[in-house]
Amino acid sequence: MSSASTSVVLDALIGCDRTGRITVWNEAAASLFGYAEAEVLGKPYVVLMPSRFRPAHEQALQTRGMHPPKELLTGRRRWIGQRKDGGEFPFDMSIRWWMVAGGTCLVGSIAAVSDESTPEESSPDVSATHFDTTIAEAMPQLVWLTNAAGQFEYCNRRWYEYVGLTPADLELIGEKGIVPPDERAEWIQEWVQSLATGQPFERECHLRRADGEYRWFLNRSIPLRDARGRVRQWLGTSTDIHEWKLAQTLIAAQRDDLEALVMQRTHELRETVAALQAEAQAHENAQLTAQASERRLQSALDGARDFVWDYDCLTGEVYRSSGWSTMLGYDEAPFDSSIAHWMEIAHPEDQVIAHQAFRDFIAGKTEFHDAEYRLRDASGAWRWIASKGKIVARAADGAPLRAAGTSADITERKIAEAALETAREEAERASRAKSEFLENMSHELRTPLNSIIGFASVLRRNRSQNLGAGELTYLDRIHANGVALLRLIDDVLDAAKIEAGRMEITISTVLLDEMIRDLVAQCEAQARPGVRVIAELPSHPLYLRADALRLRQVLLNQLSNAIKFTETGSITVAVVCSDAREPLRIEVRDTGIGISPERAATIFDSFEQVDSGTARLYGGTGLGLAISRALCEQMGFTLTMSSEQGVGSTFTIGIGRPAAT
Repeated sequence: MSSASTSVVLDALIGCDRTGRITVWNEAAASLFGYAEAEVLGKPYVVLMPSRFRPAHEQALQTRGMHPPKELLTGRRRWIGQRKDGGEFPFDMSIRWWMVAGGTCLVGSIAAVSDESTPEESSPDVSATHFDTTIAEAMPQLVWLTNAAGQFEYCNRRWYEYVGLTPADLELIGEKGIVPPDERAEWIQEWVQSLATGQPFERECHLRRADGEYRWFLNRSIPLRDARGRVRQWLGTSTDIHEWKLAQTLIAAQRDDLEALVMQRTHELRETVAALQAEAQAHENAQLTAQASERRLQSALDGARDFVWDYDCLTGEVYRSSGWSTMLGYDEAPFDSSIAHWMEIAHPEDQVIAHQAFRDFIAGKTEFHDAEYRLRDASGAWRWIASKGKIVARAADGAPLRAAGTSADITERKIAEAALETAREEAERASRAKSEFLENMSHELRTPLNSIIGFASVLRRNRSQNLGAGELTYLDRIHANGVALLRLIDDVLDAAKIEAGRMEITISTVLLDEMIRDLVAQCEAQARPGVRVIAELPSHPLYLRADALRLRQVLLNQLSNAIKFTETGSITVAVVCSDAREPLRIEVRDTGIGISPERAATIFDSFEQVDSGTARLYGGTGLGLAISRALCEQMGFTLTMSSEQGVGSTFTIGIGRPAAT
């Protein structure tokens, strides 16, 4: 390949921030305008223009900022520039604009114009007209083409389908927010650096899909040059690596403990080797000192049931320290440490995968060796081994010569993980058994309790007038306590159903305002004297898709709690609607005792109450709010709470779905 074909010829590239101050200045710009980078960074870009043009640009900055008019974002336009020595010259410039909070927001790609310049036809751009889109349209990646300033000129079908845009959006693509805000500044910085230097661009970042989800992509772009070697355009691809990134995160999380151990051992090994090297340089008896240090290291590895290995990439010979045979229970002298013998004692399910991982590591496909596998020890039992390593010597051409690493016995950790999984499964079975027991017991208790309540109701009527006032008072207490006990049993039964995943929800259209008025009328008589129960509802009917029985249960629970904890003031049930008269949320507000911030975080947990004194004074099991939140979530709603101790509380049911008529 000739030197002409590999030379880099760049346009002058100048970037500015939102205030019009220069933030990017490459060597081509310095050569064209005569200013060194240090002389212009932070200066207004108007210093590069003749003084007669500056007022118009300064006025435009005051009214429009650095957001250029749309007509300046299409193709190249001719301008007049002024060099440091005062000389003026014409140049062609194409502009790329990004919407960012700070830093670079506009980049101009500038090419000087002279009478001797060859016509554009002699060195055409590799534009979308000439660029063969057949392969690009068939590729699974997102493919894109920009001009020298980074302005989009072409995107393949896959790109439009992913981001949900059209070719009409390309001119102002910087305003579309495809890259998330927290990654945008660094993305633009690296991209502008590539534009300024002509070096290929590569970066991993999130890109927003048409449905709003952000996924990981590997973005690469290379410069396309004309016949004179000048960078005219950039050809880029974006490859979806989302699943790979998630898998890497999961793998990293699962091996944190092992990696920490390996890092510690590696650090210790490096410190030991460094100490040996220092002693070898400082003393004449370096060999004796090194041998002593090696023995200490070997003793430490043997005591830790670990070993080190060294692999000759050219001959395939393997050295393993004595811990290799000790770990597996083999005699040291006759033990075969070759790869072939390793394959013989490796578990059939692991040997192919682990050996291939090692070959990929030696071939340079992975930077580090990292594998877990099982080996058969002298007794015939399988032991889990974790092996880590890296290339420690390379030839002049980069080919690997030696690889070294450590291996550790992780059998006990694997056994502990299996035991933990078994314990988790046992706990889940116990939880299901508990839920089934509670559900069965609740049913068994409800049958006689319903009879007690029913017969008490019959006797309270006292049709024969055989009961005295005292006896009727006792019957009232039996009935009231029976009803309260039945409500507690119902709460336990609902909690058991929810925990077991057997709570049935039937969605239908509910007349919400009618339900609220009925509940307010029902609860007014239960409030303390002087406490008002109010419904704040719009004048039009309110329709909602919900389970009528369960929504009524949730609202009644909120009202009952408010009545229980409110001694003065008011209790209000309010419905907030959208402009389209659709319910957005239901609020139950009271002027009761309120809840302290430290207890508010646990108020929705099962069997939780504000404090033990609350349970003694007001009663209850602490299940009502937990059940209410679970029922709301099953209907697609939310239940939240805000409170101030001594002032009152507000419980809010977020509808989260449109109302239906």
